[in-house]
Amino acid sequence: MSIIKGAFPYLAHYLSSHVVMSFHENSVEINNFASQQTFPLDHANVASSLPPDIQRSYKKSVRWLLRQGYTPILKNERVDWNPPVHSIVGTMLHTLQGHSRAVRSLAVLPGGILASRSEDRTIKLWNPSTGECLRTLQAEDGSSLAVLPGGILAGGYDDFTIKLWNPSTGECLRTLEGHSSFVQSLAVLPGGILASRSEDRTIKLWNPSTGECLRTLEAKYGFSLAVLPGGILASGSGAGNIQLWNPS
Repeated sequence: MSIIKGAFPYLAHYLSSHVVMSFHENSVEINNFASQQTFPLDHANVASSLPPDIQRSYKKSVRWLLRQGYTPILKNERVDWNPPVHSIVGTMLHTLQGHSRAVRSLAVLPGGILASRSEDRTIKLWNPSTGECLRTLQAEDGSSLAVLPGGILAGGYDDFTIKLWNPSTGECLRTLEGHSSFVQSLAVLPGGILASRSEDRTIKLWNPSTGECLRTLEAKYGFSLAVLPGGILASGSGAGNIQLWNPS
């Protein structure tokens, strides 16, 4: 098979055994491997000047683009093909800028508000539709976030504590104390029980309403937590395995 030189496409769609439609950053092309010719799909009058077999491929390409949700925009006889949102080509919707150091964790609050935790010692709340930063909470060193019922935001800290925030007011509602090392991850169990994983090799279960530690599980060294259907708690270990717990 012949190779057609040019920028590597983001996506290729075969129209026949030797004709391919390829997507690039700002263009769509038809590539004929048999003749080693390339025809851009970016001019309104290009179809009439194409060889008959490529004309058929061109029309087939246009129909395929329209079925996939692409929108043709005519600008001075040039056609720009705008891809659909979330198309298979991939579309960057927003870049949220405001943190000054690495973003360590994310969580989604009720209403679709995005919370981000950064090494710059802040937690930021974002409107993901507009990219606007709605609020900045001043936090200490830490990496984990979780959302409790009612929209309360929980964060694990390197001072061995867990803090509960009202994201609407920025008020710290409660501090949970009991770990003897960094709090590395958080997860929310059915009923609103908060699970915390620490470098002290324990997993603690908390009643966030009272701050009471309900149970301590002796775990191996590790970082991650997740909640399975039925309330089973999964924890990843540094030994390369995953432990499943019945938290009750």
